[in-house]
Amino acid sequence: MGGERYGNRFLIVRGIKTLLSSSDTLVIRVAFTIVAFCFQIYIFVFQFIGAVIMAINSRRSEFLADGFAYRTGFGANLINALYLLQQIDMGGKIPLKDKILSSHPYLPARIARLEKAEQDAVVTAES
Repeated sequence: MGGERYGNRFLIVRGIKTLLSSSDTLVIRVAFTIVAFCFQIYIFVFQFIGAVIMAINSRRSEFLADGFAYRTGFGANLINALYLLQQIDMGGKIPLKDKILSSHPYLPARIARLEKAEQDAVVTAES
């Protein structure tokens, strides 16, 4: 029984060797190369899509954390810290790829959300 299993494996290996040593070797190698290239593109695309999904989730989590800090009474401190980070930020124009894969929301967007929450709280308190 075990001999048949190894015999079949031998036949498969022998068949591949025969296939690669035939006159169609170039065609087979080109076909394998094309398949390998397509597979690499497939992997690259899905890795990029995964990275984009992770970045979106991370930015969402940052906004949720900002909201939590605001609700626990640290909104003004966080706004001041974000303004300080904005002054320190030495980045100029950000490439599109970096914008898409960024794990943190842009500072002006975070500051605007927190300031809007403060204004809404003031309006609610006055009513």
